[in-house]
Parts: sequence; C-alpha cells; structure tokens
Amino acid sequence: VTRTVRDTANFYYEAERFYQPHNMKPIGLVEGPARKRLRVGFVYDSILTKACAETRQTVEATAKTLADLGHFVEETDFQGTERFARDFTLYWSLLAFSTEYMGKTIFGGDFDRKKLDGLTRGLSRHFRENFFGSVSAIRALRNIHNTPAFREWHYDVVLSPVVARVTPNLGHLSPAVAFDDLLPRLQEYVGYTPVANALGNTAISLPMGRSNRGDPIGLQLSSAKGEESLLLELAYELEAARPWPFLYENNK
Repeated sequence: VTRTVRDTANFYYEAERFYQPHNMKPIGLVEGPARKRLRVGFVYDSILTKACAETRQTVEATAKTLADLGHFVEETDFQGTERFARDFTLYWSLLAFSTEYMGKTIFGGDFDRKKLDGLTRGLSRHFRENFFGSVSAIRALRNIHNTPAFREWHYDVVLSPVVARVTPNLGHLSPAVAFDDLLPRLQEYVGYTPVANALGNTAISLPMGRSNRGDPIGLQLSSAKGEESLLLELAYELEAARPWPFLYENNK
C-alpha cells in the first residue's frame, strides 16, 4: 500500500533484488509510462453485483481518460459465471476451515480458535456443509482460464471497480454481523477482485475518484500473469493525467 505509483514501482524493484521468481519475467525499475497504446476493456457490473452510481461515474470518467490518452477503450461484459462465484466462495471457505482446524500448525501453539471472528467461523461452517463439492470447485478454478468466458477476452488490460459500493457505514461489514447476513453483503461488495485472484493475474488498485462525502473510490486495472511492468506504466500515465489527492490534504 503506497501513496504514489513511484513508491510501488520502487518497492518491487527492491524486492526483486532479494528474490526473483524463476517462472516470472523480471519487473525491473519502471520509472514512467510507456509509448505503446493498449487495448482496454472496461466493466461496470460483476456477476454478483452492480456498481453504485458514484462508482460507475468513476469507471466512466477513467475510461474516457484512457481513450483521450490514445488507448483503444470499449465496454465489455464481466468475465465470469455464477459457477465461478460459487466455486470461489467454497474455496474461500476452505481457507477459513483450514485456519480454524489447523491454526496451531499454521500459526503456532498460541493460536486459539475460540477467538476467531464470526466471519471465519461462518465460512468454516459453510465448507463443512458443502465440502463434497470442494474437489470439483478447486479443479474448475484451476482451469478457469480455459473456459469460453475467459478465452474470448482479447484485452491488454481490464478496468473495473475494486468494490461495488462507496465506503459503507461502520458496522455494515462487521464480523459481528450474523454470517447469513454478512456473506451476501460481502459478495455484493467485493464482486470484482476474486477473478484476478483465481487466475493468478496481475492487478493494481488506483484511487481514481472520490465519493460525495470525500472517500476514495478505487478502480482495478488487471492484466495477464507477469504483466506488472505494463500495469505500472499505465498507472504512471493515469496518475499524471488525473492526480489523486492524499487523504491528509483534506484535513488541512
């Protein structure tokens, strides 16, 4: 989490000096935008939710900025299916189940599963109730890039919201909310980022807008695996075209 694209680029440059994954191309030091123009697809809604009006306006304005900068930009459908949403929720539940029942092994002897929040316990219960579908769910997620919904995409970059709504009131997504109410709220709120998680794609979040009450509205740029440098170059370009204010500036 950084304030500027430069800081993000320098973080990865320094990180690569300590470890370079063998199966990934180097990122290197990215110091500014590239000249190459990109093919950008943008989406408003996901398979689980629809973006609120303020978020849609931010997507629209950013897509226009990219077009004004010379990129090819067009609206497209969200790259996913209802099956993907179910499979990802079950995989998420598997992680919670592992935390609850293997926490001492994963985190050490001081781990106390009785102190887990309601969301983790609820997801763990969801896995126990649906574990019979976990093998097929994980297999489908591992092969998701071979499905028509993803093979037919021909974009260098996909622009989408990070979350569907502007910042909710405190407590709306609290782990203290009953799980049966909280899970649908979370699915409605975070219906975009799981796709990059499942595909292993590269993604970056940029604060491209502000809500009516001044909270940041983040947009996600995602690309193929190993395209960190491409996204950093594009992020530099957007940062220069539409500089974002820092939160502390609003308090001066």
